[in-house]
Amino acid sequence: MSEQNTKNTGKKTAQGTAKKAEGRTQTSVKKTSVQAQGTKKSSAKSTAEVRRENRARQKGRKVKESRMPVILLAAFIIYVIFAMVFAVNGLSYGISYPAVGFFVLLEACLAALLFPIPLWIHGLVFLGQIIFGIGFHKGTFMVLMAILYALAVALVYFWTRKERAY
Repeated sequence: MSEQNTKNTGKKTAQGTAKKAEGRTQTSVKKTSVQAQGTKKSSAKSTAEVRRENRARQKGRKVKESRMPVILLAAFIIYVIFAMVFAVNGLSYGISYPAVGFFVLLEACLAALLFPIPLWIHGLVFLGQIIFGIGFHKGTFMVLMAILYALAVALVYFWTRKERAY
C-alpha cells in the first residue's frame, strides 16, 4: 500500500510541476504579446522612415530632423504681425485691431479646415478672396489675408508631412 501511495504522490507532484511550468509559459507568452502590441501602437513612424534612421545609425551619422515646419511657423508669425500692423496703420480703411485679428483667425481656421482638399481648390479660395476684396473696395487688405491663407496652408502641409507619409 505504501508503494501505491508513493507512486500516486510522485504522479501528482509531476503533474503539478508540469501545470506550473505550463502556466508560466502562458503568462510569459501573454506578456510578450502585450509588449509587442504596445510597441506596435506606440510607433507613429512609417516603415521607410524607420529604415532610413536605422541605416543612418549603422553608418554612424546623426539622424537630422527637418526644421522646415519651425521656420515656416516663424515666418507665419512674423507675417501675421506685419499684416496686422500694416492693415491697421498703413491702410486708410479704418479697420481696427480686433477686426484684423478676427480675419487672421478666420484665415488660419479656413486653412486648417480646408487642408485635405486638392491644391487647385486652395487656389480658387485664394483668388476668390482677392476678387471679393476688390469687389468690396478692400483689395489690399484681402490680398494680405489671401497671402496669410497661402502661408497657413503651407504651414499645415509641412507640419503634417510626417503623419501623411505612408
